[in-house]
Amino acid sequence: MGHRLLEHLRTHKSRGTVLLGDFNEWWPFGGELGELRRWFGSSGSHRTFPSWMPLLALDRIWVSPPVALGEVRVHRGPTARAASDHLPITAVVRLRDD
Repeated sequence: MGHRLLEHLRTHKSRGTVLLGDFNEWWPFGGELGELRRWFGSSGSHRTFPSWMPLLALDRIWVSPPVALGEVRVHRGPTARAASDHLPITAVVRLRDD
């Protein structure tokens, strides 16, 4: 998945890209996650799984250009824990009008 996505990003230039989701990647520096990190920069490491006792950072928010990514937060309330096996994450994305 990561290879095809990065090929698309390389051939279809964009002013900005937001990529987010559950990547189910257990090793943060290798494999496809490593390739995405090299393209987008760090997304931070926010533990979201399992929601009842978050140990793993499986969910990511990346923004290109990387400077557009602001604060990333994990919602840890009881409703969030009950709603899914992953805690939800949000981010502030800074848009510019050029």
